[in-house]
Amino acid sequence: MNNEEHEKHDEYCTCGCNEHSYEEVLTIIDENGNKTDCYPLGVFDMDEKEYIALAYNIDTDDEDMFIFRYLENEEGIELDNIDNEEEYAKAYELFNKIMEEAIEEFGDELL
Repeated sequence: MNNEEHEKHDEYCTCGCNEHSYEEVLTIIDENGNKTDCYPLGVFDMDEKEYIALAYNIDTDDEDMFIFRYLENEEGIELDNIDNEEEYAKAYELFNKIMEEAIEEFGDELL
């Protein structure tokens, strides 16, 4: 990847260069008002929509992960729940495939 291509990447990409900071925390507030701090793992496209994968806790081996529809507008970031189980499963599988391919290509540097 050349420098010009890399400049298009941000802290959410899964390019594997290992130069991104995952220090940003997104706080999710559920329908009951409970707050959960999450760490962005990656933004990806599927079926002409953007999605984001968020981890509960990046410092543990816990595999708990959220997938949301991801929208960026002038007011900031908007996350939309995926109520359709088939769509959620498809997005979850796609993100796992993206990560597996990145690990194959970049090895442990990615982790």
